[in-house]
Amino acid sequence: EDDAAVLGHSSASVEHLAKDVDATRLSFGPPPQFDPAPYLDESTRQVYEQPIRSADFSKLATADVPRVRVRAGPSGKIAFLEKLDEVARLGLVDSREVPAGLGSGAFAIPKDLRKDRLIMDSRPFNCIEETQSRWLSSLGAASCLCGILLDEHEVLLLSGEDLKDYFYAFTVSPERLRRNAFAMQVRPEQVQHLRAFEPWMSQCATLTPCLATMAMGDCQAVAVGQTAHLSVVLRSGAVRLDEMVVLRGQVPRGPFLAGLVLDDLIAMEKVVREDWARGKLAAARSHDFLSKVHRAYEDARLPRHPDKGFKLQETASFWGVTVDGVQGHTRTAASRSVPLAHVPLRIARLGLATVGLLQAVGGSWMSVLQLRRRAMAVLD
Repeated sequence: EDDAAVLGHSSASVEHLAKDVDATRLSFGPPPQFDPAPYLDESTRQVYEQPIRSADFSKLATADVPRVRVRAGPSGKIAFLEKLDEVARLGLVDSREVPAGLGSGAFAIPKDLRKDRLIMDSRPFNCIEETQSRWLSSLGAASCLCGILLDEHEVLLLSGEDLKDYFYAFTVSPERLRRNAFAMQVRPEQVQHLRAFEPWMSQCATLTPCLATMAMGDCQAVAVGQTAHLSVVLRSGAVRLDEMVVLRGQVPRGPFLAGLVLDDLIAMEKVVREDWARGKLAAARSHDFLSKVHRAYEDARLPRHPDKGFKLQETASFWGVTVDGVQGHTRTAASRSVPLAHVPLRIARLGLATVGLLQAVGGSWMSVLQLRRRAMAVLD
C-alpha cells in the first residue's frame, strides 16, 4: 500500500492516567515495620540511609530540573496529609532542613474502580542521584520462562507469594525522610492536629510534609526493593541463587526454580506427571520453600497479601503472563492481551491515528510480544 499520509495536526494529546490525589481512594496496610538496611549490600545501604549525602548536587548546574506539584486542591492536600498521618506514613520537618527546589510532587493512577495507587513524582531529586544497579540483573523476567524445558513425563507446578503494599512497608532514616519532602509547605496551625506534629514545630515559620516510607517514583526504589527482598529469601535457606530465574543468566535446569520481581515471588517445581495425576505431592519441595519464606517474612516484618498466595497449582498468572505447567505453555495473560487487541483493530478500521497514539500502542504491545520475539517484526 501507499505510505501513510499526514492529514493534519492536532493539539490534543493521548489521555494520561495520572490524576489528582483523592485521599478517599487511597489505602495502605499497617504502619511500616520493615527495615531493609540489614538486608542491603554496603553501597545500596549507604544510599538508602544517606540519600542526601550520597547525591551529587553539582549536577544541578547542568540539569534541567522538572517542575512538579502535589496534584490536589488546598483542602485535598490537607486530606491527603491526614490520610498519610492516619497510617503512620507522614513526617513533618522544618522547611529550612530540606534541599531547596528538590521537593517531590504526587499524583495518583487508577488501581481499580474503587482504589488509586499513590505515585511520588521524585524527578527533581532523581536528577542528582545515580541509580544503584548491582542486583537489578537478579530480577525475574517473563521471557525467561520460555527457556524452561519439561520432559514428557513432567509437569511444572507453580507456587507464589505477593507482599502487600511492598514499598509502603519500608521504614526510612531521618535523612531519607527529608529526601522524601513534598513540594509544598504548610503552616504549623494547619497540621497541629496530626499525630506527626510535635510541640517544637509550633516555633517553625513553615513545615514541609514528607513521605515516611519508600516512595514509588524514587529512582532507587526498584534496586532497593529487589535487593532487600532477594536477601530476605536467600537468607531463609529456601532457595539458592543458582536456582533463580534471572534477567541475565541461563535458566536453571534443575527440578526446582524460583524467580523474584520486586514483591512477587514465584516457585516452579518439576514433578513426575504420574505423581501429579495421583495427587502424590506431599514430598514436593515447594512445601518447605513456602514454610521457610513465611518465617523469613515474619522475622523481617514484611506483610504478605492474604488473597494472592497460591501453592502447587498447574496454571497460574504472574509477571503479566499465564503459565500452564501441564501443557507446557507460556502466554501473555489474556486479561492484558485481549483488551489491547481491540485498539489496533479500531485504528485500522478508522484508518487514522496520531503519532502519540501509535507510540502508546507500540509500547503496550512490547509486553505482549516479549514471549514471541520474532513477532516484534510486525511493529515495523
